[in-house]
Amino acid sequence: MVDARRFIQTIDEVSRSLRDVARSGTAGVDCSPATLEVLAGWGQRPLSRPESLAEIRTDLGDCRRCKLCSSRTRIVFGQGNPRARLMFIGEGPGQDEDRAGEPFVGAAGQLLTKIIEAIKLTRAAVYIANVVKCRPPGNRQPEPDEIGTCMPFLERQIASIHPTHICLLGACAA
Repeated sequence: MVDARRFIQTIDEVSRSLRDVARSGTAGVDCSPATLEVLAGWGQRPLSRPESLAEIRTDLGDCRRCKLCSSRTRIVFGQGNPRARLMFIGEGPGQDEDRAGEPFVGAAGQLLTKIIEAIKLTRAAVYIANVVKCRPPGNRQPEPDEIGTCMPFLERQIASIHPTHICLLGACAA
């Protein structure tokens, strides 16, 4: 069972981080009709069978929808429990993730693993994904058109997993 005090401390830290992101000049959040629809149904399991992660991954295929495909080694779709209550969403894969084809396996991944373990969970209990599925060259921030291309896949992942909590990691994820 999760230690409530430690969990609340973690949530407080995430809240402080998000306030810092807002103060840094982040323009806002996605309030598209699709996002508002997801938020309206938050906490309720859908009545119909949700699309599976395997179906979404198959639809993504060997994606060539944006320029990121030209510099990637592997698509980094996401990893973890398809019924996770907690989902982490990062900006995009780095060099280590591009090589492995898995999210958060480098130095940031080691830190994320420690955070997950601090709240008495395992990586296998959560789901980890990124806003973009391919590594931006030079580990730069994903560009708006790249985010826009990948966003429908991320939204479908969220709808499939239907987590009760999402932790956004990085400015463009927030």
